[in-house]
Parts: sequence; C-alpha cells; structure tokens
Amino acid sequence: MIQSPNDDQLVVFLGTNGINWISEDCGGNVKGLNSGKRIQEFLFHPTQRSWALAASWTTCAEFEDEPCRIYKELYYTKDVGENWNYMTNYVFDFEWGQSTTAVENQFAIPDDRVWVTRDANNKKHQNTSRKMSWSVDIDLYYSDDYWKTNTMALEQGNTIIKTPQYMFVSCSNEDMVRVTIYSATWRSGFTNLKKARLPSDAKMTTTFTLMDTSEE
Repeated sequence: MIQSPNDDQLVVFLGTNGINWISEDCGGNVKGLNSGKRIQEFLFHPTQRSWALAASWTTCAEFEDEPCRIYKELYYTKDVGENWNYMTNYVFDFEWGQSTTAVENQFAIPDDRVWVTRDANNKKHQNTSRKMSWSVDIDLYYSDDYWKTNTMALEQGNTIIKTPQYMFVSCSNEDMVRVTIYSATWRSGFTNLKKARLPSDAKMTTTFTLMDTSEE
C-alpha cells in the first residue's frame, strides 16, 4: 500500500501481476487503477496531490512485427491515474525533483522535474536483476518537461535515494567492482552533485540504505 504524502485518504494498492487499485477515502471505496499497462512501481508527487509516476515492464505480446524487447517504461499522470502519459524507456530508478523542504523555504524547483537513471543506448532486453544491472552505460538525467528535453546530470549514475533535503546517487565504475556515491542538496535543486567520501574499498552491492541525514 502506498499513501499519498498530500492526502492521508488517498492510497494505492499495488497487487500481483501489475493489477492495482486506488482509493480516495482510505479504502472505503476502491476502484481499479486505470493505466492500460501493468504497473509495477508507483510514486506520488511530494506536493501535488493528483500527480504520480509509474513504471511498467514491456511484454513480448507488445512486439507483433518486431523482435521482443523487455524493458522498463516510465509514465506520469496528473489526474490520479485517470490518464497516463508516456515519458521514456530503459529506466532503472526515478524520482520527482520537487522537495517539501524547498517549497517551505521558497526555493524554486519546477514541480514537473523528474530524475531518471536509464540506459539511453540499449536496444535489447533490459537486465531485470538488481545486482547485475550495475552498468557504466546507465546515466543520471533530469527533465522539466516529461522528456521533451532532458539533461544528463551524471555519467554512470545508476541508483537514486532522495529525501526532502538530500539526493544520493551511486555510480558504477569501469572495473565493475568499486562504487562511487554523489550527493546534492535541495538548495541547488539537487543539481550540485558532489562526490561523497567513502572507504576506498567500497564495493558494489544490490542496495543502499540511508540511515540518517541532517543539515545541522
């Protein structure tokens, strides 16, 4: 179950096989989440109640006249899932760019900003294994217009962890063993990515966990 950060009554239930449900009264009434695709990941906007991002994997049934290619697609909605719009493909991680801390401090970040890590050159199957998906071909991008235009923010940026104050991005290295972490703050719209200090033998892993952040 995913609860909206803007409305305690608004919840999404992610089911098996991409079959999902939504309720605007905390489960009193439930309806199918209209997407046209089998959504596997869902992310509410931090400040806009009706906005969300969602990811879905393609299936071979979608490729009638060409070879099958399995990859993750990213979509957005601005009406609580009534209508969905395609953004881009071969996506790994994604986050909204807005921050409640930035809004509270009247720092301007576009509500439409989206951060994405993706492999822009892949034309085959996307690796579905989290551990095996580390790649120097995956880069970090952001877009303020849902991929009509986009900016590469960090080469080899593979994974994203974002809080209202900070964003952390882990990067693959050419030796496919070591990992580099970059961080940025809301004060720059999370664009001032700087290398974090880690032990020199820090190794790649399947996940990273953020234990605590503070600006004090």
